[in-house]
Amino acid sequence: MKSMTTGDVELVLQVAREKYPQARPRVITDNGSQFVSSQFKGFLADCGFTHAKTSVGYPQSNGKMERQFRTTKEGLRQRSIIDFDDLVDHVSDVITFYNTLRYHSALRYVTPQDVLEGRADMIHTARSLKLDDARERRKLVNSLIFN
Repeated sequence: MKSMTTGDVELVLQVAREKYPQARPRVITDNGSQFVSSQFKGFLADCGFTHAKTSVGYPQSNGKMERQFRTTKEGLRQRSIIDFDDLVDHVSDVITFYNTLRYHSALRYVTPQDVLEGRADMIHTARSLKLDDARERRKLVNSLIFN
């Protein structure tokens, strides 16, 4: 979007809400006027979202977005941008990569999409089983070699 009014932000959140109706996210924002307005607070309450505001002058309090911005900048540096529509397409590609393909260490190396769709526990369990199996095979191999 070329602007970021309260209505613009509400529109983005509404689209996300329609795509993932079961999700009840905590919306983390800075203290911009569009995020502190009574209209925005009412919208969040109507949607059942909780709202956390970051500390003024302390970008680390919004580390998730700062990391996403860094990834977006890294992705955009590798591309030639012709116009605004081209920029939107490139940003969309980077965000799709960030949310659906890039493993996040803070999520124990699954994607945000895996977490959102409830697959994280299943993935972690499957990995643990594979690691346990590999340990047992190593023990068996080592016992045959060293005994």
